[in-house]
Amino acid sequence: MRILQLAHKSPYPPHEGGPMAMNAIADGLMRLGHTVEVLCMNTPKYNVPLDTIPEAYKKKVNYNAVFVDNRVRIFPAFLNLFSPVSYHVARFVNKAYEKKLSETLQSAKYDVVLLESLYVTPYVNIIRDYHAGPLFLRAHNIEFRIWERLTHNEKNPVKRYYLRYLTKKLKRYEIKIIDSIDGVIAISSVDKIFFDTLKSGTDVIAIPYAIDHAVTGHAAPPVKSVPLFYHLGSMNWLPNLEAVNWLLKKVWPDVVKRIPSAVISIAGRSMPEDIVAFSNNSVKVERDIKSVEDYLSDKHVLLAPIFSGSGIRIKILEAMSYGKLVITTATGAEGIDYEDGKDIMIAETAGQFVEKIILVCNNPVLITTIGQHARQTITGKYDLIRVSKKLEAFMEGFLL
Repeated sequence: MRILQLAHKSPYPPHEGGPMAMNAIADGLMRLGHTVEVLCMNTPKYNVPLDTIPEAYKKKVNYNAVFVDNRVRIFPAFLNLFSPVSYHVARFVNKAYEKKLSETLQSAKYDVVLLESLYVTPYVNIIRDYHAGPLFLRAHNIEFRIWERLTHNEKNPVKRYYLRYLTKKLKRYEIKIIDSIDGVIAISSVDKIFFDTLKSGTDVIAIPYAIDHAVTGHAAPPVKSVPLFYHLGSMNWLPNLEAVNWLLKKVWPDVVKRIPSAVISIAGRSMPEDIVAFSNNSVKVERDIKSVEDYLSDKHVLLAPIFSGSGIRIKILEAMSYGKLVITTATGAEGIDYEDGKDIMIAETAGQFVEKIILVCNNPVLITTIGQHARQTITGKYDLIRVSKKLEAFMEGFLL
């Protein structure tokens, strides 16, 4: 198959959830002998200079990127209050990207067009003008659910009202657009259940994030004294920012009171100054990292108190694949095939997080046993080739 992969951000470099998922599945499909070509947006928030992308990668996927200025602007945001169009989605509508997409579809024949996320669905009509084959939406999240949860957790009543209004429009759009897609590729079985309830007639399959175990085949380091805790995630994604603020304000001070030598490392792109301000002997903050593998080499336990996410948390699957112990919420573990206390640990309140952290500090053997089982689970169920073959079969079913 010749596949055109459309994305609202660059799949390269694969340093955060969305790009990692896009890059992994493209890699898996290419290993199976298919051709994958990329046309993505380069936005101010996720700006990737073209000269930083390796020539080998650009050639392999015929990489093309179009700058799209989708920054939130006060006046357009205000005018959108009087429009039925979702402002979340409208920010990604761009004439230059539309032109490049039209030229791309006219210059070559593709068997499949793969939309990576809801934010490239405004181009469905353009795609249908030039592409007669199947059109798939890979739903990395159920977007409106993220915003529903963020709205619920918002304390400011005015902002909460505004977010609720925007979320309702996003939900209407997200549900309606499914009817114009041939197949939906949900990233988790939980999300598939939601799409199935829409009864839209669109075929839906659950295809999880795929992991190349040749890359993540390193054992977790032994615990010499107190385990090293960490949180890794882009700070320009609101659920991550919410999680880290909560962790550093509600949980970590109580941990340090009981175990003064405890240390947590916080790392991720777009690190805000108010998080950097938490830096002290027990909190180490890094603005960005060059290598996930190097960063994780001395870490033991991922703390991921996710309250507003949707889809599947790739950083949790990644940590499990490295044999790390993960302590997260039920929302954070949503969509992952796990058993509490065997593959990961679940905690919901600040007190529960503190107790689980103290437990593993006093019983470091749990880090090894749960981490090893987590890696076995990921190896068996999220293997790159296994997952890619499942997607391949789904797509090819539309070409018969």
